[in-house]
Amino acid sequence: MPPKHYENMRDASLSDYMNTDITRLVSESMRNIHAGITEVPLEVQLQPKTAAKLSFYIPWDGILYGFIRGKEALRKKLGFSLPLLSATISDWNGKFVLIFETEKPDQTAAFRISEKDVLYLLEHCRRPPETEKNH
Repeated sequence: MPPKHYENMRDASLSDYMNTDITRLVSESMRNIHAGITEVPLEVQLQPKTAAKLSFYIPWDGILYGFIRGKEALRKKLGFSLPLLSATISDWNGKFVLIFETEKPDQTAAFRISEKDVLYLLEHCRRPPETEKNH
């Protein structure tokens, strides 16, 4: 069950907030590096069923790390007065939610997004070489 502050979620297209041109995945060892000044840290949490649909290696815990460029444009689009701290895509057993967070819970946005959009983004964004299955 989603937390109470996500109960006003609405449907959205993932491409309204991120696309393959501005999204990149990084290796697990790089997840703690600081984001670029124009980037928002991204965490993608996948269930095993969804991870199996991707053509590249997914860590055992189903978590991918990355960054989204265009931090200020995203902040304005979301109507936040505070800087974005993070973005998360969570797989709730085949239903997906995109969450943007700031330091204040009242400036948090959550959207229902499609599995198809998530799979497309992950397959086509920039990924580190170690994600290749034959690596």
